[in-house]
Parts: sequence; C-alpha cells; structure tokens
Amino acid sequence: MQDFVHPHIVHLHRHFNSEKNIYLVLDYCAGGDLSRYIRKKGRIPEPIALKFLDQIAEGLLFLKEKNFIHRDLKPANVLLSEWSESATLKLVHD
Repeated sequence: MQDFVHPHIVHLHRHFNSEKNIYLVLDYCAGGDLSRYIRKKGRIPEPIALKFLDQIAEGLLFLKEKNFIHRDLKPANVLLSEWSESATLKLVHD
C-alpha cells in the first residue's frame, strides 16, 4: 500500500503495531466521506458530479495499472480532502 502514491488514492504513510492493535497512518481527509457529503448536501450539481466522477475514475485507472482491484467501491469509501465542491477525492483501498 505504501507504493500507491497518487492524488486520488489515500496514501499509507506508515504502519506500526502493538501487542493488541495495528495502527495505520493515512492521509488526513477533513471533508469526511462522499456518502455523508451526499446526505448533507442533497443533489450534487452535474458539473460538480462530473468533476468528482473524473477524480474517482483517475484513481481507479491508477489501481488498474498496478493490477489492483478495489472490490468495494461505494461513496463511503471515497474521502474528501475538505468539505467543499473543490475537494480532492481520494479512494480508500483495502
């Protein structure tokens, strides 16, 4: 996962573990997830939806080039860098 460096993929910066837990240090995405954004904002205007879709497609293309299949693409697994229409979307991969 640390090798997946792309503007539309959540980056794993480091990981460590204790006796009982595994900790992952990931990008901070202050805007929350896309499902919450849609619930709060309601209908997203077409130009913004197209911008969001383009970013998701870029992330998926990057994963395809790495021979990685996402397998759980849904709005809850798409994070926003900020709570705005100009947010950068980042896919959370498992």
